Amino acid sequence: MKKYVFLFVLAITLFSCSSDDTSSILVNPELLQRVDFYPNTANETRWNFNDSGILDHITKADGTLIEKFIYDSNNNVIRDTKYNNGSIVADYVVTYNSSNIITTINGQAYNYIYSAAGFRYFYSNATENFNCEINNDLLLTEYTYSNSVSPEKKYEAVYTNSNMISFQRTTNGSVDLVRNYSFLNVINGNPLRNACLGVLKLKSLTDPEFFKDGIFSRSVLSSLSFESGNSAHYNFGLLINSHNYLSQHDIEVYDGDTFVEYINYSKYYYQGDDLP
Repeated sequence: MKKYVFLFVLAITLFSCSSDDTSSILVNPELLQRVDFYPNTANETRWNFNDSGILDHITKADGTLIEKFIYDSNNNVIRDTKYNNGSIVADYVVTYNSSNIITTINGQAYNYIYSAAGFRYFYSNATENFNCEINNDLLLTEYTYSNSVSPEKKYEAVYTNSNMISFQRTTNGSVDLVRNYSFLNVINGNPLRNACLGVLKLKSLTDPEFFKDGIFSRSVLSSLSFESGNSAHYNFGLLINSHNYLSQHDIEVYDGDTFVEYINYSKYYYQGDDLP
């Protein structure tokens, strides 16, 4: 009997050690676990990342689901579902070809052209016209959409060294949103970029507004200004963790040269970090 008890205890010990070793191997302090935007406010949202450090779902602070992403083995988003108080308000089912180019969204075929002049997606039918020019990262540079009931929307983004330096929206021929960005070079760059590339590729075609905060560039955002005549501008301060990755992003809001307020904008948690 003692022999069996000893073997049982030994098995538990080995299993426990094996489990501990596995978990320590899986934790990568360079991969995002969660990012909290506007923490400790009524507008807080939490971006949650999977074990590969890829954006998985977005929630409110109380855990209420806002958006969920499902991926294929190539980290292409094959389903993007948005929620409002538990009800689905938008649902995109996406297919790709063998080159990871989007071919359909909710059954609508998207034509894709690659040429020396650039890349673009487009389609046209009895009620809709859609065109989206993209860059080498498959992210939007110029998006135009119109249908029989809504005003035409146009979005334009300009990039330098994979940093989006300007973003503009035009509705029915009138420019109604302009944002200009500058950046700070941090040793390991912006962790959100690679974590969200699959989502950004899809959002280029379905939700250009997703880009307007300027937080997905290769470098870390340092300032944001608006259209001519708008004297407001934001300066971003940051903290870096012991692995030289962004850990906190804060905003100083100015009206001209006058300081207006300080905003705790985002807090970054990496694999292995304790979550609040």
